[in-house]
Amino acid sequence: MDDLVNDRYRLLELIGAGGMGRVYLADDELLDRRVAVKEVTGPGSPGAMREARAAARLDHPNVVRVYDVLWQAGRCWIVMEYVPSRSLHQAAPVSHREAARIALGVVAALKAAHRAGVLHGDVKPHNVLLAEDDRVMLTDFGLATVDSAGPDPTLGSPHYLAPERIRGEASGPPADLWSLGATLHAAVEGRSPFARPTPLGSMHAVLTEPPDAPAKRGPLTPIIERLLAKEPAARLTIAEVEPMLRRVADRTMGIFPVPIADGRRRLARSTQIAVTVSTMLLVATTGTALARDAVSDPPAVQTAPTTPAPPAICDDEVTAGSLVTPSGPARGYVPPGWVWHSDPLGFGLAVPQGWTSESDGEATCFRDPGSSRSLRVRTDAPITDQPLIEWRAQESAVLAAGTLPGYRLIGMATLDLKAGGADWEYSWQPTSGPRRHERLLLLRMSADRAYSLQWTTPDQEGSTDEPLLGLILSSLT
Repeated sequence: MDDLVNDRYRLLELIGAGGMGRVYLADDELLDRRVAVKEVTGPGSPGAMREARAAARLDHPNVVRVYDVLWQAGRCWIVMEYVPSRSLHQAAPVSHREAARIALGVVAALKAAHRAGVLHGDVKPHNVLLAEDDRVMLTDFGLATVDSAGPDPTLGSPHYLAPERIRGEASGPPADLWSLGATLHAAVEGRSPFARPTPLGSMHAVLTEPPDAPAKRGPLTPIIERLLAKEPAARLTIAEVEPMLRRVADRTMGIFPVPIADGRRRLARSTQIAVTVSTMLLVATTGTALARDAVSDPPAVQTAPTTPAPPAICDDEVTAGSLVTPSGPARGYVPPGWVWHSDPLGFGLAVPQGWTSESDGEATCFRDPGSSRSLRVRTDAPITDQPLIEWRAQESAVLAAGTLPGYRLIGMATLDLKAGGADWEYSWQPTSGPRRHERLLLLRMSADRAYSLQWTTPDQEGSTDEPLLGLILSSLT
C-alpha cells in the first residue's frame, strides 16, 4: 500500500482499526500539520463519502472536524483532525459524575449536528474521544446520515443501535439519544446493556429485552433508563437530558476538611459565595467527605419504612420560628452575612443571616423567610448499615401511600461516608403551590447516631440552589 494519499497525506502509523476501516496518523505535507486519515472499507464506502461530506459542514469544538474526503485507486479516504486522546471505550468504567461530564460534550456535539440536519448514527464509546487537553470529542461522522434516512444497521455496532434503526425504519434524533443512553451505561458499567455473544443476539436484545440491570447504580441510572425507552417518543430529548446531566456533573456537594485560612483566601477571591462554593466547599471539622457516586447495590433486606412526608414545622402555612442568632462557638470560618448555629440536638452549622429556626425536640427546621426553601435536620434518623435500602423502602412506602403526588425520582445513591450514608433526590407536586424539589440525606455518623437532612426548595430553583445547600453542608459539624 502506498504511504502517500492523494500526493499530500503521508501515512505514518496505524492508530486504530475496526469493522468499517483503518485510521492512520499522517502528515499533511501541504499544510505541514498532523491529521488522522481513515481508509473506509467494506460495502459502506460510497455512502460514507457522501455522508462524511455532509458532516464536514459541522464546525463545533466537540466534533472532530473533517478536512477532506477523496477517492484514490477505488478506495475512500476521510481526512480528519488529529486529536491526541483515548476513547471512552478505553477509559471505561468511569464514575457517574465523570460519565455525565463526558456526556455533556457528546450532547453538545449532537445538538450541533441535529441542528444542521445530520444524524450521527453510530454513537458509542469507541467514537467518544477524551482528549489530552480535557476536551470531549465525538468522531466518526463518516457513518452519519442526513435528516431521517435509515442506514443499514450492520454499519454500526448492533448493541448501540436504537430499535427503530435495527427494524430498518426511518430514524431521527431520538435514535442518537438512545445510543447515548447505551454509551452512558457502558461508561459506568464497562459494557453495553445489550451486548450478547453474537450480533444477532444483541439485535434481538435491543428489540425485545430490557437493558441489563446496572451493578453500579447512581444518579445517572434514571437518566439512562429513560434514554433507553424502546419507543422514540418516550425518550428524553436533548433539551431535557442536558440539564439533568449538568446537575450530575456539577454535583460536588460535600463536607470537606479545609483549613480555615485557606477557606478565607478562597472566599476572598469571589463575592459570589452561593455560586462558587459548590466547587470550593469551604470549611468543616468532621473530616468526613460526602461523595455522591455510583456504588454496587447492597443485597435486599427487609426494612421497616417510615414515611418521609414534609414535616409540619417546615410547611409554608406554618409561621416560622425564631430568628437564628449566633449561638455557641463557631467550629469553622463563618462567611460574612452568615450566622453560626449550635443546636442543642448535637450539631452545628452556618446559615444565612435572616433565616429562622424552630425545633420540636427531635428535629430542627431552618427556613429562608424570603422563599419557600428550608432545611430540616433530624437527629432520630434510622440507624442502618444499608442506608440506600432504607431510602428505597421509604420511597416504596410514600408511593404506596400516595403522600407525594406527581412524584419524580431524580436520583438515589450511596454516600462515601465511613459509617455509611445515602442521598435521595426527587420532585413532587403539592395540592397547592409550585412543584417542590427535595433532597434527603441519611448520614450515619457513628454506631449509635445517624442524622437525616431534608432540603426543600421550589422545583425551578432546585439546581440553582445546590451551591447554597453545599455551603450549609460544608459547615455541618
